Amino acid sequence: MTRKALGKIKPKPLVEVSKEDAEELKISDGEKVKLVSPFGEIEIEAKISERVKKGVIAVPNHYSEAAVNKLTAPVLDPVSKIPALKYCNVKIEKLN
Repeated sequence: MTRKALGKIKPKPLVEVSKEDAEELKISDGEKVKLVSPFGEIEIEAKISERVKKGVIAVPNHYSEAAVNKLTAPVLDPVSKIPALKYCNVKIEKLN
């Protein structure tokens, strides 16, 4: 349901990157990048954003074509048994 509603507002997956990080990595708005973690990788379009801080990115988890949960650790919280799907360390790589 979230994908259907979100798809009307944001029809494609984007990774939000701070202006500072984008300048440092020489990433342009709309450019495809690869996000890599020890658990997987995805390719996704970059969106230069004021909403995220330097050193932080944000990716919605509602797009199968950029399944961000491929990047997260396959571990569960020992008490609640909820998977750790909200954060992980990633490297951003330019594709061009």
